[in-house]
Amino acid sequence: MYFYQRAGFEKTAAMAGANWADGASHMRAGQDTQARPWKARHSFAKSDVSQIKDLHGGWFDAGDYNKYTSGAARAVIVLLRAYDENPNAFGDDPGIAESGNGIPDILDEIKWALGWIERMQNSDGSLLCVQGLDHASPLSAATGPSYYGPATTAASLMGAAAFAYAAKIYSARAEETLRRYGNDLATRAKRAWDWATANPGVLYYNNDDTRQPDSNGLASGQQEMDDSLRLFAKFEAAVYLYQLTGEPIFKGFVESNYMSILPSSGPTAWSWDPEKQESLLYYARLPGISVQVRSAI
Repeated sequence: MYFYQRAGFEKTAAMAGANWADGASHMRAGQDTQARPWKARHSFAKSDVSQIKDLHGGWFDAGDYNKYTSGAARAVIVLLRAYDENPNAFGDDPGIAESGNGIPDILDEIKWALGWIERMQNSDGSLLCVQGLDHASPLSAATGPSYYGPATTAASLMGAAAFAYAAKIYSARAEETLRRYGNDLATRAKRAWDWATANPGVLYYNNDDTRQPDSNGLASGQQEMDDSLRLFAKFEAAVYLYQLTGEPIFKGFVESNYMSILPSSGPTAWSWDPEKQESLLYYARLPGISVQVRSAI
């Protein structure tokens, strides 16, 4: 299913079936390899080549063709956890493009998504929050330009969480290329955390002129988080960064905030509660944490 959601990737009949075969989408001039900032689409800055970014790849979010950093990071974390808990369940033969390369295809598919999230990371460690793509059917018929939104605290924290968890998984692989990749992800995770910590209130409401003037038309779903979800994003990033580094700053953040993650009434099946429960239980299994915190969780 995720393979079918790939942006900028040819779906051959052999891999996707004749009814779903299509060329690589959003790879024309002015599209994903030459994405421009949304705020510059009507201004002189549109011609500023320094703002052009190669943001190809990743997954379409849903029925639309947009790409959201926080949503992609969440999906990556879910797939990583599935592999982490039962790696033997995943083979190298579902029939995607990378099948047969000796690496479980779930890791290949996750790596495809991570490649786009990496491209959304700026040199200062921050992550852009959203990319809006043109729509057409079939996908390869889309000709309109691609635009991106600015860096935000939430996107950077979710990027830090996904990078840190993925760093643990890939750096443990036998393949030298994947171990090096895992080390790079670890560096990216720390830089994203540092930027978000230094910039805790950078928000952007896409496609909502009432809260973000001149944002209407950029993507569709609202990717910005409220205060509680940003806290959880930072909490989750801290959990994986603590496991990755053992540094006290990450342990301290988790153990100072874990009681704020779930409502006082207890966990429910609604909203993001399952993800919150999983991150709490994940932390409770890590070595070196407070006995009191483990017991409370």
